[in-house]
Amino acid sequence: MTPLARSGLRLGQDPPDAWLSFWGCITGAVAVPGFAVVAVRQHATSGYELFLGVSAAVVAGVLLVLLGALGRQVHLAAAGGEAPWRSRRRELLSHVLGLAVLVFSGRALLATSPGVVGMVTGGLLILSTYTAVLCLGCWSTLSRSQRAGVDG
Repeated sequence: MTPLARSGLRLGQDPPDAWLSFWGCITGAVAVPGFAVVAVRQHATSGYELFLGVSAAVVAGVLLVLLGALGRQVHLAAAGGEAPWRSRRRELLSHVLGLAVLVFSGRALLATSPGVVGMVTGGLLILSTYTAVLCLGCWSTLSRSQRAGVDG
């Protein structure tokens, strides 16, 4: 049990971990693509750059919403005892792999030194990749917890 869960703080029916995961990702899904679209719209030199930047922003937003929903379900399963830490190895591995993707992709993006639109679009694509890896980890935990519930 996390310190936040032990505090007894409740914002609705869900435990605070589930609530924060969900609403944090939803807020990010609105804010990050919104700011990115504004930056791309101001600095795009062609319609193609604008299209690519807006498309990357939409993909990042959708993946953040998916991560919020999956993260909430993982926290609810963990709070209900259906997903103990030993069954969450693949989810934790996804965090390590996702951070490696962030570091190496970020360094490669910085080394190429594209313009503002290239940096924003590249950053959105890196964020999307990281978010997709985390979604796969959460999905793995949820599928293992459901299988354990069926088998047990």
